[in-house]
Amino acid sequence: MGNSKNNQEDTIESDGFDWLSEFRINQNTALNNNYIKDLINIISETQIFMVDLSYLSFGRDFTFIRFDKIIPTNLILDSTTRTLESIKKCCENTNFADAYTLLRKYRDDLFYYLYILTISKDINLLENSDKDSMNKHEKFILDWMEDKLSNLNSSEVLKAIGESEYLSSAIKKFNLQSAFKKMGDKLNNFVHSNGKSYYNEPLHRMGEKVEKYSKEFTQELDYITVAFLFLLVLVMPLCVMSYDYVDYLDCGDTPREGSQYWVAPFVQEYLKKHKSLLDENCDLYLKEETGMEFV
Repeated sequence: MGNSKNNQEDTIESDGFDWLSEFRINQNTALNNNYIKDLINIISETQIFMVDLSYLSFGRDFTFIRFDKIIPTNLILDSTTRTLESIKKCCENTNFADAYTLLRKYRDDLFYYLYILTISKDINLLENSDKDSMNKHEKFILDWMEDKLSNLNSSEVLKAIGESEYLSSAIKKFNLQSAFKKMGDKLNNFVHSNGKSYYNEPLHRMGEKVEKYSKEFTQELDYITVAFLFLLVLVMPLCVMSYDYVDYLDCGDTPREGSQYWVAPFVQEYLKKHKSLLDENCDLYLKEETGMEFV
């Protein structure tokens, strides 16, 4: 028994290939590849943004469905920051199929967060059910709270969001539905391995694909995040309000006039940097629709 480890190592060596070394070499090489380094930096920037957004919205995004069920939605945002950490590790090892699988989880979690906020706020959806019973959306959320959710797929979530009185016009105006349909097909290809191109590969076998995959992954990640932020502002502007208004109240001072419409600087910066993925005027649209001071 005492020699089992040595025997195992001898077996690995006698097979003629040290898999552990191969993985380490692949990772070290990838971390020195400019395309991978740029991708890791983008993921890290996104992660920092989501950490800041989670912290900013904490306590502001508590919501409820009828029958006194309070929903701790912020745990979803916190989880996405950790998913991004996992995505980084996949990309550091050039495991793009795994990274795309986690990217779909990242997308699904962000839009489930929007789904909860939308269902709790959208009067039209709630009026479609008996006042004394839950509609299907409320039942889904209650089952989620009790760790027994089933039979709710992403298309159902996106459909409910698309029918929201707060979001339907914007989704049509900025062509979000078709963009997410196209992206969804791509994510599913990787999740379900729908072809020989949708598997993990070491860097030395990827060739020029490493540039293509890195740039496309960056674009998909940025689009998901900025689209989520855009819709979040429309359904719950309070989540991006700067700390100034609350700080005035905490200090016993009267808030400056209009300070409830000030947007946190890091949110302003992120939207300004990525808004072209949606539309150069999407910030003006948010200002017109919500009154929030996007500049």
